[in-house]
Amino acid sequence: MARKLPPFASVRAFEAAARHCSFKQAGQELTLTPSAISHQVKSLEDFFGLLLFYRHRSRLELTDAGKKYQHDLTKILDQLEIATGRVMSSQETSALTINLFPSLASTWLVSRIPSLREEHPEINVRMITSTEPLDFKSSEIDFSIRYLKKTEVRKHIKPGYMVDLLINETIIPVCSSAYIKANGPLVEASDILGNALIFCDTESDEWQQWCDAVGVVYEEPPQRVVVDNRALAIKAAVDGLGVAMGRTPIHNDYIARGRLTTPLPFELATGYAYYLVYTERKGQMRSVQKFRKWLLNASAERRLEAPT
Repeated sequence: MARKLPPFASVRAFEAAARHCSFKQAGQELTLTPSAISHQVKSLEDFFGLLLFYRHRSRLELTDAGKKYQHDLTKILDQLEIATGRVMSSQETSALTINLFPSLASTWLVSRIPSLREEHPEINVRMITSTEPLDFKSSEIDFSIRYLKKTEVRKHIKPGYMVDLLINETIIPVCSSAYIKANGPLVEASDILGNALIFCDTESDEWQQWCDAVGVVYEEPPQRVVVDNRALAIKAAVDGLGVAMGRTPIHNDYIARGRLTTPLPFELATGYAYYLVYTERKGQMRSVQKFRKWLLNASAERRLEAPT
């Protein structure tokens, strides 16, 4: 016997409009005009023979029937998305999209993609970089790496989302060996003040904070270089322009390859960390599970208890 189901286009339009309480925003999400969304919703209401929205002059309000239908429909569409994801994940190649900071992508994640290819050659990764995190519902991302204060993580993660600790952040001064040879060794924390310092606009007071933490009275350096992103600060240090503030994990590969050194043993925890965020629905997809496991393994050593 044939199923008695409403047109799927009307169902999608209603679900988006109910979620946003707006025909305009639903239209933006589904790339339709507000009038097209309104028409689809009206078609669904005609199918049921009852109203799903109260249409006020400047807003929409779900009726009781609309609220119940949205509640049940959300579960059904979530399951449909999961089932679709499972079929897509079963194909020979899976594509995943991750949103993260440009500096984190260029100095850390990109260099680890060969390991992913070796372990999971069927997974292709698309990186979308931005200084502000993208919204999952208005973009096509599967994961986001967020930089959050460790004591406030739950405040930033909404219901329906999963979060994994990736990397504890620490800070420590870094410079090139050539810079040390040219300018002399740094023995005490106070020695930092006589050197050229590299400042990053994203954390303009980090040198002041570091000096306060190690008990040194901060003074303006004799020379300074100011850049607008962390990767460029590290590049300036590699090129011998001065001492930069290294932040885990941005500088770690440069240390491992001998391109940077840590002239002073004062490594401090910032109280911040990088977290992997994804929706509960995405978390049930096989490709997402594989990538999550790989990324957690790739960042395992940086999750060790940070120094205080």
